[in-house]
Amino acid sequence: MNPAPPLSEEHLATLNPGIRYTVQKLREWGFDTRDSGDGKTHDHACDLPIPYVHISIHDPAHLHHDLRTLMELMEGEGITVGMCDETGENPSIEGCILADMSAWIHLFNVVIPGNSTVLPPLPPATEAKGCEGVESRVCADIAARQRLGITKYGCTVEQSPDDMLQHAYEEALDLAVYLKAEIERRVK
Repeated sequence: MNPAPPLSEEHLATLNPGIRYTVQKLREWGFDTRDSGDGKTHDHACDLPIPYVHISIHDPAHLHHDLRTLMELMEGEGITVGMCDETGENPSIEGCILADMSAWIHLFNVVIPGNSTVLPPLPPATEAKGCEGVESRVCADIAARQRLGITKYGCTVEQSPDDMLQHAYEEALDLAVYLKAEIERRVK
C-alpha cells in the first residue's frame, strides 16, 4: 500500500461533517480515500443514504492484503465489518476490481468514533436588538439554525458553494408536504 498524503484542512472542511474523522483516520492508516459521505448531508446527487467511503487501491494485486489490513485496523477501533450488506444496516466492506483494472475498497455504514480536528468554531449566539414578541423569537430561531448548520455542514449559508436557489426550492417542497400533512391531520 502506498501511503496516502494527509488531506489539507481546507480539503477536510469540504467533507461531510459526519465522515471527516473516518476519512482522516483512513488516510493516517495509508488508505487513498477518494469519495465519501456521512449519509445525512446530501450535497451531491451521488451521496448515499448511509455513511460510505470509497478507497482507491493502487495495485490490484494488493487488494486482498489491503482488505485484510483495513479490517484488522477497524477491529482495533472496535468496528467489526462483514460482507457487503444490502440492507445498509450493518458495517460492511467490499473489494472489487473493475474492467479498467482499477481496484477499490468500499466501506458502508462504517464511522470510526472520534472527532475531526478541523471543525470551524461556532459563532457566538446573537440576540436581535430592538425586537420584541414573535419577531424576537424568530430571530433567536434563525441564530439557532445558523449554529446547527455550521455544526452539520461546516460553514454558514453565505460561505457555502451550493446552489441556494435549488436548496430553497427543495425546502419549499418540504414545507408544502408538512403543511398538507398537518391540514389533513386537523380535518380528521
